Amino acid sequence: MVRLLEDAPMKRVLNSSLFLICIFLLANPVTAGQVTINALGGLQQGTWLQLEFKAEVAGFTTDHPLEEFITELANNLDAEVMQVDANHVEIRKYYSQADLELKFLASGGKLTSYQHGVSESTAAEVKRILENKINALGTGDAKVNILTGMNNVPQYIRVELAGTDMKQAQEIVGKQGKFEIRVQTTGNLTEHVLYGDTITSVQKSSQEPAGSDNWGVGFTLSESGADAFRAAAIKYGATTDPANHNLILLLDNTTVYSAPLSVDLAGKLQSETIRQLYASTGTGRSGTQQATNLEIHLRGGALPVDVTIAGSGDVSTPPEERYTIVAIPAVILVLAIIAGVGIMQYRKQGKKTGGNHGQTAPAESGQGICTRCGHTTDTSSRYCMVCGNSLDTTPATGIKPDIGRDGFNRDFKGKER
Repeated sequence: MVRLLEDAPMKRVLNSSLFLICIFLLANPVTAGQVTINALGGLQQGTWLQLEFKAEVAGFTTDHPLEEFITELANNLDAEVMQVDANHVEIRKYYSQADLELKFLASGGKLTSYQHGVSESTAAEVKRILENKINALGTGDAKVNILTGMNNVPQYIRVELAGTDMKQAQEIVGKQGKFEIRVQTTGNLTEHVLYGDTITSVQKSSQEPAGSDNWGVGFTLSESGADAFRAAAIKYGATTDPANHNLILLLDNTTVYSAPLSVDLAGKLQSETIRQLYASTGTGRSGTQQATNLEIHLRGGALPVDVTIAGSGDVSTPPEERYTIVAIPAVILVLAIIAGVGIMQYRKQGKKTGGNHGQTAPAESGQGICTRCGHTTDTSSRYCMVCGNSLDTTPATGIKPDIGRDGFNRDFKGKER
């Protein structure tokens, strides 16, 4: 191999190839770790979303008992308030700093600090729920990262999904996933019945009845949820006058189902609790997709705080990855050229050392040349070790013996010997 690289043609090919590779890499640098290749050898593409928490972490002081102050503050804000430590609370609803100052004063406290975001424990819970929902999508490559702001308060969460379009990503991870059942009272007025946290199990999306193209999701309520559902249905007339008292299912305040109770279900609810329910989402492709999304949200659960999409985009193949895809075949081609030139040089070198009639080198002292194949063999044997023919033991004189077409060895005058 060393002798091959020393040949002038080989050096020219090798130097030219290395020069072209260096120029390519200098013009198109590739940072390690930027390329993701899937099982089929292609680059993964997808979507990214950056979600903003609709909540605040507020510092406070108060002369009231802590539990009493937090309960009063939650009532005044009409929001869930979680204690973070002795001097901070998490308010799971968006309020401006000016609005919170007034609410804190009305609750017997004083606002001392205001930071948009959530506590670390809430951010971790959001991440876990999103990861569960993403796993339900079946995407092979996904990242969920928490982004913190000042004072290490988590403000955003960034999600990157491979092989998922923007619409589906927004439906699954861009929403809180809050499920609610309400019942129609009078006119367009409705009353809250229960939330999705009372659901204990969720079935796969299916057609009901089978083969009807009417898609939906079946689910099971807890005992307390079933009791609340029955009590509300009886209280607001859904069991005795179902036509005027629809049952309404909402996902993130968007109605996914609204219809009267069936006659059979209305009759059963008057005498017993029903835990098994079915949420219909419609027909066709739209009904199928809504059923799939509803199933994922019911299984994963609602996020503890509401979120809004602060930014989004497509994760397309960046220039660095495209250059890498081009560079790999280019390097393989250069190596193939080098190998091809090396083989040619090897064959050329072989011709110079013998093996063809008319080009046999003179025998050195103690060696003989086969008159048939031109192979040199030690004269301890009078016959060629390759073909068995007799050897020419003429000592090296710098004159090549002439081997004719008929295999006879002739001297420089052409006389047979």
